Amino acid sequence: QWEQLIYDFSGAPTADYVRIVIFFDFGNNGDNSEYYYDEIELVNDSGGPQPLVFQDFEGTAPAFTVFGNIAGIDVIANPDATGANTTGNVARLTKTSGAEIWAGGFFETGSPLDFSTYSKISVKTWSPKQGAVVKVKLENQDASVTHEIDVNTTVANQWEELVYDFSGAPTADYVRVVIFFDFGNNGDDSVYYFDQYTLTN
Repeated sequence: QWEQLIYDFSGAPTADYVRIVIFFDFGNNGDNSEYYYDEIELVNDSGGPQPLVFQDFEGTAPAFTVFGNIAGIDVIANPDATGANTTGNVARLTKTSGAEIWAGGFFETGSPLDFSTYSKISVKTWSPKQGAVVKVKLENQDASVTHEIDVNTTVANQWEELVYDFSGAPTADYVRVVIFFDFGNNGDDSVYYFDQYTLTN
């Protein structure tokens, strides 16, 4: 079964490390055993909580609700499994030609997001436009409490990770995650992808 192994390199000599080497069953000769590894990540050494992925579209897809005259959001095989995102599945949003400037979509989490432990949300996005506004909005169950943040894409036609700081959000049980691509502009049939919503600090 899968497990997460953590290696403490705080005692390593200062250097520009550029090569990562891994050895399985070190000290024993090979016997045709197969090993798998994935998601090599740098994590802080402050003793704080590790980032928590709360939606990666690899299991049962959430039910999406869309608004603003766009096509439905669907989950598909990653069409560009390179760079910042090599996972299998991603969500696709097409901002249909003529869609409202505020068109977007949302899904609901199974339980309230843990903002007592974490303060930020990161999401991996793929946009055909550099400089497009990607708004993420959180809502409680009846949308009586909401908080939204804008972040601009910095690249086009490749994956990047956008980080949203919700430390200033009012206290609430946030269970709805809304995303808007190219906010402020009408739809033009551009296709956007997003993946790996993560609680982080």
